[in-house]
Amino acid sequence: MICLRTPEPFEAVGLWYRDFAQTTDEEVHALLDRAAEPEGRRARA
Repeated sequence: MICLRTPEPFEAVGLWYRDFAQTTDEEVHALLDRAAEPEGRRARA
């Protein structure tokens, strides 16, 4: 990724979010599995 502009002052990505909690490996695996499912089979949130 190339970022041409950043807000001033830019200190850290996490400062711009209310909740920038760590994502667990299990959550990443579940999201990747869900994204790989056909559109019709995905559970609606």
